[in-house]
Amino acid sequence: MFSEESSISKDNNLLRVSEKSSLLSFGKFDKINGKYILTGGGSPNEVKILDISNRHYATFYGFSYEVFTGDFSSDNKMIALAGDQDFVRIYSVDLD
Repeated sequence: MFSEESSISKDNNLLRVSEKSSLLSFGKFDKINGKYILTGGGSPNEVKILDISNRHYATFYGFSYEVFTGDFSSDNKMIALAGDQDFVRIYSVDLD
């Protein structure tokens, strides 16, 4: 599942993904210009794409199991997510 949400908060050089305390499993910059960060894992089982200028771009949610890692494709047109119970999901994304 996918949703778009409001902006995230920024404290100095820290991008705060959520107001709630949660454990993140990974954070990866996009491959083309480093403008976006793919981050996620922990609880809740969500993955977010964040714009480094302090805007939330997208949330992927509804995973039955924890997401351990994710990454952008070399052309930034897809993301791959992998986690518990041997799942791998691939999503098309349009970053610009």
